[in-house]
Amino acid sequence: MENALTTRQGDDMQCVRENARRCETELLLENERLRTRIAFFETSRGENERRLEAAEKRAELADALRALAGSLESEKVCVQQQLREAHDELDRYRKERADLEARLLSAEERNQRMERECGEAVAQSSNLANLYVASCRLHDTLDRAAVLAAIQEIIINLVGSEQIGIFELDGDQDMLSLIDSNGINPARFAGLRVKSGPIGRTACSGEIYVSDDAKEATPTACIPLKVDGRVVGVIAVFQLLSHKPALVPLDHEIFELLAAQAGAALYCTKLHLKERKASEQRCETERCE
Repeated sequence: MENALTTRQGDDMQCVRENARRCETELLLENERLRTRIAFFETSRGENERRLEAAEKRAELADALRALAGSLESEKVCVQQQLREAHDELDRYRKERADLEARLLSAEERNQRMERECGEAVAQSSNLANLYVASCRLHDTLDRAAVLAAIQEIIINLVGSEQIGIFELDGDQDMLSLIDSNGINPARFAGLRVKSGPIGRTACSGEIYVSDDAKEATPTACIPLKVDGRVVGVIAVFQLLSHKPALVPLDHEIFELLAAQAGAALYCTKLHLKERKASEQRCETERCE
């Protein structure tokens, strides 16, 4: 009995020891698991701390970026305001420039107009001077040859033609006689009848004749020579000089001057010549008596 009890106690002790060893083994395993988990948690805590630190840095960076964004937004608003002001200033500059360009163009147009008017005034003054000199030349002498020479000089120098014929009506008013010429064949105009051709028609009408398409054998212009409204002769102007393609307004004024004054000048020379011949005859008669 005692042996059986001892044996049973031995078995119980063996069982306790085995249970103790299992518990110890389990505790060691659990301890190892706990250490592993602690190590994992330690590792996780370090990682979390690093993540937290990184998150805090990102938060600080985000705060800095937000502050920078706010500053940039303020600067953007300021720049936009400056840009609007610059656009407004540019618009004002463009308007001022357009106004200045318009004023400059207007000033240039006024200057050009004034230059033209000044040139026209100078040309008109020169024309008036030429007409005055021509008029003086016609009435400066009672010598018939001098008056005829003056008429030719006016045509050559002021009109620009070296082909001239000066005709005079004869007593019966039906024929035109060539009394002076330059650059033409006098034989072609012998016995020229009134109403025949431009020269004769001018003597009949008393109006200045101008041809738009004058040829070598036909006059470019015919000027009636008048005395008290009556035609006493005709000046025929043929081809113009090579440097002058056509007649100009001044030429027509010269034609009017010649029509009004050259006939009177020639008529005065004729009267003066008759008076001088009559005077010479009287003197001769008185000497004979």
